[in-house]
Amino acid sequence: DKEFTRNSYQAWVEVLEEHEEKFDRNILDIIFENIGKVCPVLNSDPQYICHGDFHPENILTDGKHLYICDWQGVSIGKSVGDISFFLSRGMGFGIPMDEERLLSYYCERLSEYKGIKVEPETLKKERSASNLLTTFSFWAYYLKNASYESVFGHFQAMEDAARVLNIL
Repeated sequence: DKEFTRNSYQAWVEVLEEHEEKFDRNILDIIFENIGKVCPVLNSDPQYICHGDFHPENILTDGKHLYICDWQGVSIGKSVGDISFFLSRGMGFGIPMDEERLLSYYCERLSEYKGIKVEPETLKKERSASNLLTTFSFWAYYLKNASYESVFGHFQAMEDAARVLNIL
């Protein structure tokens, strides 16, 4: 949606302006102009069931088992998007995350369950596309009046994802 994308871009511009030229605005401009490049990555097969709002607050436990709640956003897509959102939201809560370990474990389990070899590089590219889209689309709204460190972490994640996708 062009209007949504433009609004997300403008929200990022406002967040970056709060930090007096400490960020390279050209990076944001390039990402904005090329955000459509995530679509072929995220729309390619195979597709899986996705929770849509997978984060630490939607995981409950009785001490023996884990339960995932809040399934209103369930869809079909790249389930690595759930992992991306989980990592992004966890970071936002200040929860330390071992991204490589989580992605490695996810890749192993997905390969086992699907009976096909899921390559870590494919997962990394899909995760980068999902992270770029999530961060660009939503995080600026939560980062208004945030500390430089908070903005830097999310902006750097967005920049890193764009580099994996050869956008930068």
